[in-house]
Amino acid sequence: MQQGTEIVGRYILAFVESTGKVSPVFERKTRKMFAENDLDVDSISENSWHDALNYAKAMDQVKDEVGSKTITEAGIEQAKAAPWPDHIETVADGLQFIVEADRDAHRGGYEGGYVVEETGDHSARIGIKQGAPYPLENFKGVFLGAGRQLSDGSVDLSETSPGPDEQAAFELTW
Repeated sequence: MQQGTEIVGRYILAFVESTGKVSPVFERKTRKMFAENDLDVDSISENSWHDALNYAKAMDQVKDEVGSKTITEAGIEQAKAAPWPDHIETVADGLQFIVEADRDAHRGGYEGGYVVEETGDHSARIGIKQGAPYPLENFKGVFLGAGRQLSDGSVDLSETSPGPDEQAAFELTW
């Protein structure tokens, strides 16, 4: 991600709010870490734009100081915060929408962090691109959250072999 890239506030707010669901103490710590990275959560609105590199640094700090599980849970909440269009009814459609929503949530040079390929009627491969700036645990949460939003059954995410231009890859089944 290049300098000057921005992310829309709704995903920052969803991330921070999700830590509060784990514990009020975690939310206070998260707010403090975000402030240390020039992101004052109290001044962020759903439609405001903020430095995405600072957001990535804050997420890494939360991961290091609070834990990976919190980052995954935040991703699940971020998927819930996505502006789901009415025409999205299947998990496969939802996964493609998440790819587009990721691009739309950024401006200033971010091409998106992942690619999705359907591998069956109830499965898809998700490749996390090299250079994607956010923690892998957050990506996992986003896709688990999307699957849960749109599936009537259980959703599973397992690691698979990444391609040459990917830092990680997963198989989502529903």
